[in-house]
Amino acid sequence: MKRFPKTLRAVTVAAVAWGSACGVHATDIPVKITNQCLTVQANQEWVSTGITVDPSRFVCVAGDGLWSHGGQGVEAIVPYYGPEGYGRDTTTRYPDEALHIGALVGRIGTNFPFLVRRQICFIPRTTGELRLSMNDQPGTYGNNSGSLKVQVTTWPAAAIPARV
Repeated sequence: MKRFPKTLRAVTVAAVAWGSACGVHATDIPVKITNQCLTVQANQEWVSTGITVDPSRFVCVAGDGLWSHGGQGVEAIVPYYGPEGYGRDTTTRYPDEALHIGALVGRIGTNFPFLVRRQICFIPRTTGELRLSMNDQPGTYGNNSGSLKVQVTTWPAAAIPARV
């Protein structure tokens, strides 16, 4: 398996460096970092991470691997691709028409899905369990195959610079 993007490690280093430069020291912030690696199967809808996120935490999600949403087109090919998705936008709702079919998506609790693709880092606006899935039409996950290895890292949002 390939290593996860260096940007995930770089964000952690940058947060610590920012805190030091701004007079915030590691001893000032109760640092509780969670780091979990899990497998998200293409044929399972909304895989639980077991991680509850909230506005006090900074969250990074990174995925790598190959999966497929099944047969495509008149050629009946079965394309395999990574967390970026199939590479085409679709006009049908899979759970959202703005999201790429086959892309890695997430949701917090029962809120609307958001696009993860290869990596996303964010501070959530709501509290809930982080769940992950392939972006596919509900009820059609049975013909999907493959999986992604996903790393979810969280740490206190106080270690991240505030917008000014």
